[in-house]
Amino acid sequence: GNDGRNINSNPNDLPSIDSPYMVVVGATNSSDRVASFSNVGAKRVDLFAPGERILSTTPNGRTEFYSGTSMATPHVVGAAVLGWSVNPSLNALQMANALNETADKVPALKGTSVSEGRLNANNLVRRAVATASISDVRVTEGNGYFQSATFEIVLSDPSKQEVSFDYKTIDGTAVAGRDYQQASGRVTIPAGATKEQIKVVFWGNQLLDNDRSFQVQLSNPVNVRLTRTAA
Repeated sequence: GNDGRNINSNPNDLPSIDSPYMVVVGATNSSDRVASFSNVGAKRVDLFAPGERILSTTPNGRTEFYSGTSMATPHVVGAAVLGWSVNPSLNALQMANALNETADKVPALKGTSVSEGRLNANNLVRRAVATASISDVRVTEGNGYFQSATFEIVLSDPSKQEVSFDYKTIDGTAVAGRDYQQASGRVTIPAGATKEQIKVVFWGNQLLDNDRSFQVQLSNPVNVRLTRTAA
């Protein structure tokens, strides 16, 4: 709203309806401060976006500068669409929460909204991208036979795009060439899939010895965010 008031104490205002599915947007100026006309509300306004002197298209191929929360809200809608373009599986509540959680905390906005922040579309898109993690594996050796340890990579959501990343083994107490076969390469997970495996060959020892370990490390992700990079 453009009434320049605190809507926490105005229950008749539409934005004062408390719904987790509603994203209420205030307007900021070029100094990252609340625009003079914008409503505020620590419990009712979710976040802010630029809304003062925003260049806008007008009829007959012209452009003009306009101000208002109606200029701020399209920034938030556009950011949400970008987020859904990389992860269409997000529901409305997840997107609403992500908008608040990825907003830039701005000191001048403290106490003015739920997020106390201004929209950051880059943060939102990075948050919306599916995440990948690799799980630990523990294998009991056999005696004198080639075996394999299978590491599973799991995506948080099916990706709309093909996902890929590099992997390589790193020595720990187990040494490549003596205890296991060094491995490296690039893993690709097709669009719509959620899992892939990396297999590393190792060989058993007829003599009893202490536990030995090595790591598989992930790097250089494309279309995915790595939340756990080694196992």
